[in-house]
Amino acid sequence: MALFPDDEEAVGHLKRHHELTVTVAHLASLRATRPAELQAARDNIAPERERALISDLGDNAALAGMVIKGALKAANAQLEAGNVSEPSRVARDVADVQAKAIDKGRLLRDKPTQITRDISDREFYAIEARLEELVAEADVIEDDETDELPPAAA
Repeated sequence: MALFPDDEEAVGHLKRHHELTVTVAHLASLRATRPAELQAARDNIAPERERALISDLGDNAALAGMVIKGALKAANAQLEAGNVSEPSRVARDVADVQAKAIDKGRLLRDKPTQITRDISDREFYAIEARLEELVAEADVIEDDETDELPPAAA
């Protein structure tokens, strides 16, 4: 019962693997009358279930990787043959696959997928002041000063 949240699955498992015949109603009754024991059993098997799930996820990821490789090769062949009406769409899709693969790979290696930094107010104002200096040095035209823009280069 601890392995199966669905009583019908649990009945089938008990019959197939343990030659025990019980009814769904009987298991439902046990769930209702012995919740603490059921929870203790679930807690005991949780580490093993987690290991199995992680293993399954790894297998699924490997299979998905093979499918993605095949799809990318097919997309590349279609591009090279000139059979793609929207090459930019293919590029976006491939870039999305690549970004997700990189993120997931970093997660699996326990590396961050984003890099953030908290700064103090003092640091923020120092950065802001430096940016203002750079803008002033670059002689940047402000939006309200752009009544007449120079002609675009031909």
